[in-house]
Amino acid sequence: MALVLFLLVGFTSVLAQKQVKISGKIVDEQNVPMIGVSVLEKGTTNGIITDLDGNYVLKTNEGSTIVYSYVGYITQEKKAFEGAINITMKEDSRTLDEVVVVGYGVQKKSSVTGSISSVKAEDFENRTITNAEQALQGKTAGVQIISSSAAPGSNPSIRIRGYSSNASSNPLYVVDGLRTNDISNIDPNDIESMEVLKDAASAAIYGAQAGNGVVLITTRKAKKGIRRISYDFQMSSQTLGRTPKVLNAQEYVNYMIEGNLIPQETIDKYWDGKTDTDWINETFEASMMQRHNVNFQGANENGSLFASISYLNNNGPVVGNKDVFDRITGTINADYKIKDWLKFTTNNSFSRFHAQSVSEGSATESLMLSTIQLDPLTPVTYSADKLPDTMINYKNQGHTLLQNENGDYYSISPYGDSNNINPYIMRDRATTKREGFIFSGSTYLDFTPIKELVITSRLGYRYSYNNSYGYIMPNLTCSDLYQDYVSVNASSANTTYWQWENFANYTKTFADKHNVNAMIGMSYSSNTSFGVTGGINGSRSGDELDLGITKLDPNYAYFAYQTGTATRTVSGGEKRRYANLSYFGRLSYDYASKYFAQFTLRADAADLSILPLQKRWGYFPAVSVGWVLSNEKFMENLKSISHLKLRGSWGQNGSIAGLSDYAYDATILSDIIYPMGNDVSYDTGSLLSATGNYELKWETSEQVDLGIDLRMLNDRLSFSVDYYEKKTKDLIVTGITPSLIVGNTTSPMNAGNVKNSGFEFEASWRDNIKDFNYSIRANIATLKNKVTYLHETLERIESATDAGIGVMNFFEEGHPIWYMRGYKCTGIDSQTGDPIFEDLTDDKIIGDADQTEIGSAIPDFTYGITLTAAWKGFDLTIFGSGSQGNDIFVGYNRTSRMKANTLKEFYDGRWTKVGDNATYARSNPSNYDKYLKSSKFVFDGSYFKIKQIQLGYNLPKNLLMKVYLSNLRLYCSLDDFFTFTKYPGFDPEFTSTGSAMGLDMGSYPSSKKIVFGLNVVF
Repeated sequence: MALVLFLLVGFTSVLAQKQVKISGKIVDEQNVPMIGVSVLEKGTTNGIITDLDGNYVLKTNEGSTIVYSYVGYITQEKKAFEGAINITMKEDSRTLDEVVVVGYGVQKKSSVTGSISSVKAEDFENRTITNAEQALQGKTAGVQIISSSAAPGSNPSIRIRGYSSNASSNPLYVVDGLRTNDISNIDPNDIESMEVLKDAASAAIYGAQAGNGVVLITTRKAKKGIRRISYDFQMSSQTLGRTPKVLNAQEYVNYMIEGNLIPQETIDKYWDGKTDTDWINETFEASMMQRHNVNFQGANENGSLFASISYLNNNGPVVGNKDVFDRITGTINADYKIKDWLKFTTNNSFSRFHAQSVSEGSATESLMLSTIQLDPLTPVTYSADKLPDTMINYKNQGHTLLQNENGDYYSISPYGDSNNINPYIMRDRATTKREGFIFSGSTYLDFTPIKELVITSRLGYRYSYNNSYGYIMPNLTCSDLYQDYVSVNASSANTTYWQWENFANYTKTFADKHNVNAMIGMSYSSNTSFGVTGGINGSRSGDELDLGITKLDPNYAYFAYQTGTATRTVSGGEKRRYANLSYFGRLSYDYASKYFAQFTLRADAADLSILPLQKRWGYFPAVSVGWVLSNEKFMENLKSISHLKLRGSWGQNGSIAGLSDYAYDATILSDIIYPMGNDVSYDTGSLLSATGNYELKWETSEQVDLGIDLRMLNDRLSFSVDYYEKKTKDLIVTGITPSLIVGNTTSPMNAGNVKNSGFEFEASWRDNIKDFNYSIRANIATLKNKVTYLHETLERIESATDAGIGVMNFFEEGHPIWYMRGYKCTGIDSQTGDPIFEDLTDDKIIGDADQTEIGSAIPDFTYGITLTAAWKGFDLTIFGSGSQGNDIFVGYNRTSRMKANTLKEFYDGRWTKVGDNATYARSNPSNYDKYLKSSKFVFDGSYFKIKQIQLGYNLPKNLLMKVYLSNLRLYCSLDDFFTFTKYPGFDPEFTSTGSAMGLDMGSYPSSKKIVFGLNVVF
């Protein structure tokens, strides 16, 4: 009987829920119908989207809540009743309630107490950037993008608040929770936002890997209520950007004769008086880059799916198809609410790439340098019947001269052994190819046993392999640079990484004003790698030639076709595994949204192959506080200020980037043969080869940050300023020589400190005048960097890179990291035209002790500015970024290349006669080796580059309705088109990095691009 009554009551309840039909039209603020707006009965899957005219019809329960949502617009809710409900959607311009991603969670922007900068997808949409790092350039203060190359497929590096280590200063990347040091597999089209954790308090949750800052990347997810297909297309025509001015034929002749470098009779013998080769113009041409991206997304109350696939093909501007990069990437992100208390999420991406490149950035082998150095008297090719006698002699000696497809020979300069190489020989003598595949992602479960608690178990994974292959054909570039046989090299490497993390977030509000969030968790990760490298080389001994392969043809340049007598080498073949264990926690508290405090602690244990047992654990604490003055009563009368917050933080982070493979351990070298007596017999024994250092520990970065955030005038104006001081101590240093130790290697020690400090400013203004909307955003950041301590046994550490005239970069106490060291040239002798150097030792002799700091690649400040405007269907974006106060060393000249061409800067300002008050020395001056290593070759590398000028047009929606499109935007753009600089070389934005900071040895320059594109939404 009770069961019958229960069923009757339930049936009556169902009958009481009256069904109604609601309908209406949804428009935007310009009264334009909106297609694809989600109309959903709250808490159910009952919903629909608006049609081409913005209309909708929905049957629902009377009194239920209807949710109207669309990306970029404020979500609205209405109670359902029989009849028409028309809606005007308003753009969402709110920023204080934006959510920013932090480590293992999210926070409201208004609650953030650390220094976090957020860059959204709209900040880099429709640019010609090909990797995620470039998306940050010029968009946020304190973040510098540096690169040694703009070649297709190259990846720049990010520096957050300076340079902190003598090893690596790269930040940690976290992609959807997956920690990684490589984000080359991510297409910028698939990124939703990028958060940069700049201060130690924000980054401390990642502890040992966060010493250089953290970049959090969130890939795109489907938005609830949105179902659509999008296609983005971009085609770019690219040509070389800035080109340096070098000597023309007559100027070159004058310069060589003035310096007695080439006799007049030699010039008369080989030069026809007409040839004036512009090697830069001959070597580069217009090329194309194309990009395609298709994505699908759909979501409802219970789940979502976002899937995309992208294709990029970039053929660089070097003549021919030797600098090419193509990549296909894909992303699949999905989530599903299995139960109200259980949610499943997976984010996955893959990338497959192929690249072919030319040589660059080397003192002796750079195609870019060869376009400057080769004399303009030499033509590109000689026909077989007009070879100069120098090239005929090379052939008669049995050397191979490279030819083009017409059978003409690429020229070799007949004006002496200058080591100046034809760019076409540089291009064709060797082939280098790379290919790789990356699959990465994270999959996790969110448990919500109670409303305030979310427990997450997340598995992250990454698998990658990289193959490289190259060969050098027999060739001769000049008299002392030749190879008469074939060299083949290849390598293969694969890496498997996984991490398992479990953490819980608890959020609770007490008495309406006390808000608490507590997070605690653990992480375990494992990284396994395997690689092998091999090579074969032919040989030549007198008249005996072994090519190394069975047939002189690129199709035979593989190991399978090696000759039996070829020299074979194999290295690697070791499987390596590293593991890490971590525990972490964070406690956040705020009172009445006015007073904020946050405490963080992470404990990390390094693999025993990295640090000794006694020092493997590192502990990284942080604390930050905030005070929102605008929520205080005494601010109520200041109506113009909507948000004013003071912030302060302190924290520590770590790094072990300079270590691997038991570097701390004492090792013994066996099988040492040594004469122990006076006779000729030898004994075999062992020798201590490394001293060991069981006190080796983490590098630690300690940082203090003070900041102000301000929004006013109805949030139209926003402004933030930060001051930071970052001290990195216990740098891991090698090469130290303790007393009483002879004949072995000292293990690494913690023996150096570095300090970075500076101010960061960000400001924006956003407003509209009727239908005209516009915004201005700008940022600027200063930077002071200095090495504050280095072990007493080390005067300085020299770079591993030779600039062709010796090492130029050094790491030394009292100087910026990896500063440029050389001779200070105080002027040019008006009587002789020779350089005058400062005698620092005052001994009347210019020697090594007179070298000093002559430059630094670290800028005084960096900046960026973005202007946007929109009217009706038109939109305009202008974006530029720059650097000020950084130096660049021009490494184009060599003592071994005295007959090379040079920059016109050195020609126009040179000394030519007695009494000249010249800027530069005469041709072939005395002390030329010291002159090349002097301040005369250090230039101001400051620049401002307009990265983008883009004009777009959105077709009217009433036209698109007829072809079933919800949006179609066409645009054209000039990217990297204008560069303002005094630097006389190629491109001040691209120089050597790492320990060779600021050296220009022929880095691949950027291209200016004319871009056409479209965005289509179905």
